[in-house]
Amino acid sequence: SHAIRKGPLLRTDAAPTRALFAPEHIQPRTPAADECELAQRIVELLPRLLPNAAPPLYARVDLLRDAAGAPCVIELELIEPSLFLDFAPDAARRLAAALLDQAWHQIGPAQVPQAAQAEAFEHAALQRAGVAFDPVPPRYRSTYFAHIFGGGYAAGYYSYIWSEVLDADS
Repeated sequence: SHAIRKGPLLRTDAAPTRALFAPEHIQPRTPAADECELAQRIVELLPRLLPNAAPPLYARVDLLRDAAGAPCVIELELIEPSLFLDFAPDAARRLAAALLDQAWHQIGPAQVPQAAQAEAFEHAALQRAGVAFDPVPPRYRSTYFAHIFGGGYAAGYYSYIWSEVLDADS
C-alpha cells in the first residue's frame, strides 16, 4: 500500500549517539516496479514457507539494491510495531477495513449476525483488533454491504469500489 525510505542510522561523518536510538529520517516514496515485483513474490511464498499459518494481513519487506542495481531482500517483517501509516494517505482506514474483513471471514455461517447487529459486530471486531478509533473509521463499513445480509448478491454493487481502483491506476 505504501513505501518509505529510511536514511542511514550510522554515518561515517557523525559521532556516536548517546541516545537509546539514533534519530531516523523517514520519507514517503514510490517504489520501483522491480521492487514491487520482488516484494510481491516474497509475500506470495509465505504460504509455502509457513503452511499452517494464516496469510498475513500486513508484511513489511525491506529492500536494498546490490552492486548490480538489483533489489535484494534484507528483512521480511511480519510483526511490526511501526506501520508508517502517516506516510500513506488513507492507509490507516484501509488497515482498519482489512482487519474488519478478517473478522468477518473468521466466523462461521451460524455466527453471522442479523443485519441490525452488523454495526455492533463491527465495533466489537475493531475493539478486539485495537483500532476502534472514531476519527479514523475503516475505509468502508459493514453496513455498506447490507444487500448481502438480505440474502441477495449482485456483483454490480461492487462496481463503485473497482471504479475507484481503476481511476487510481490511470
